[in-house]
Amino acid sequence: LKLGHDCTVISPTNWAGFLNWMPGCNKVVDYEAQTTKGNELIAAADWIFCLDFNVLVRTKRMEESLLQAKGERILIDHHREPQTEVFAYGNSDIDKSSTAEMVYDFIVASGNLDKIDANIGECLYAGVMTDTGSFRLPSRTAS
Repeated sequence: LKLGHDCTVISPTNWAGFLNWMPGCNKVVDYEAQTTKGNELIAAADWIFCLDFNVLVRTKRMEESLLQAKGERILIDHHREPQTEVFAYGNSDIDKSSTAEMVYDFIVASGNLDKIDANIGECLYAGVMTDTGSFRLPSRTAS
């Protein structure tokens, strides 16, 4: 939004209630509960950022809609064995602690570090904490 893009977050399923404090969570489309709206948004998208899933089957019922989408699918993920043939661009790096770390790196590499405010920082932090099991899981670093 800060760069003038109209964007919507779509989650394949609902999420844990303890994350409901996160800025913007009330605007996330729950695909299971709002399938028609989710399909319309996916079909109309120019770019589809696929975050924290590297194979479309992990999106459950959303998989077919993503496969049929005309928009470019862009992967940002840290899991092994990505389904590379379905992504136009992207990065899958198993050495990263979390997808949130990779999103931060993407923001920095795009020259937009100055756009990170408290709300974005809180969301990135929550992503790192949940993806690393509060830093208990492997593939975490001090940086």
